[in-house]
Amino acid sequence: MKMTNVKKISYIKVAASSIADCWRAHPPMFIGMVFGAAVLCAVQVGEIFAMRRFFDAVAAYIEGHLYINEVILSAVPLAVLLIAFPVVNAFAWIGQGYFWRRGSGLLDGTVSRAHPAYSAH
Repeated sequence: MKMTNVKKISYIKVAASSIADCWRAHPPMFIGMVFGAAVLCAVQVGEIFAMRRFFDAVAAYIEGHLYINEVILSAVPLAVLLIAFPVVNAFAWIGQGYFWRRGSGLLDGTVSRAHPAYSAH
């Protein structure tokens, strides 16, 4: 059986509509979430570079090209980033929870106004 009246979904339109809904839910929180996600990504990328620098320093120490102090100094940025990640992640998680509750309320209100029969209340 061939379906003739099936509308194609435009994923770009769905994404744009979702972003617009998130913006309407709470603009400052939305900006904060985007900024938080960017910081979280930057911390993770920083971890990769710091880890590489640390392992390179350990290898150079084993080969006799570096002193232990230099290895310890290369571990400091890695330690800071490894501590920063769960802290930033916790703030992002708390913000997302708040935003989710606020956005769910906005969408529930939108659906209730558009389709009163589907109201959860």
